[in-house]
Amino acid sequence: MSDTANRLRQLRESTGLNQKDFAASIGLKHTTYNGYETGKHKPKSDILVIIADKYNVTVDYLLGNSN
Repeated sequence: MSDTANRLRQLRESTGLNQKDFAASIGLKHTTYNGYETGKHKPKSDILVIIADKYNVTVDYLLGNSN
């Protein structure tokens, strides 16, 4: 699994939300978001920005380029 997928899962779990609820909160289908967390698909840059803003982290953090 990729750094991005791992970080997405860790951040979501830290909020106590399930995938369906988090996906809905950012306007995505559950299946789309699940693909990001499993590493099956990579989120596009605009989605990364939305997720980073939601978690108050940087896109670099989500991509595994910084701690």
